[in-house]
Amino acid sequence: MVTDPLNKMESRGQVLTVWKKKFFSSENKILLLVITTISFSFLIVAYAIYINYHNSLNNNYDRFANMLTNVVSVGGAERLTSRNPEFEIKTFTDGMVASSDDIAAIEFYNARHRLIYKSSKQLSREEMRNATDYSAPMRRVMPDGIESKVIGSVHVKLTGKTLHEIKSATSNIIFW
Repeated sequence: MVTDPLNKMESRGQVLTVWKKKFFSSENKILLLVITTISFSFLIVAYAIYINYHNSLNNNYDRFANMLTNVVSVGGAERLTSRNPEFEIKTFTDGMVASSDDIAAIEFYNARHRLIYKSSKQLSREEMRNATDYSAPMRRVMPDGIESKVIGSVHVKLTGKTLHEIKSATSNIIFW
């Protein structure tokens, strides 16, 4: 029996045509559309959650930085009115800078905006330039306990290292 190669090709083409018709039936097209729509919806929701989470992290870090700056301001004002202000401000500031990887530098200025004391980590110029500067006035409470007088300001420069570590860890999880 002799087989005709053209006939085999024709039967393969028919099988392929039948398979295409079954695969691309209207039911399968609707199913494919539904699966694609649901997938894109999940991606959009995940991205919205990701953006919202990162905005919340930024806002909370700003609140933390402002609170830290106010604490350093109060501590600095107390030490500047002590018996040995130079030593007190130095030990306080150096201890604060050493206590956290986020604190790049702390600078105290008097009411005339002249530098009183500065303590900073050994960072490159670029790292110092990229640090975010937060400031708060230093106030001395008057003897009546109601009024206060501005005696200077404090600048706290933060690297944002912890914030970046949290963001990079969560971005890897969400878009894994």
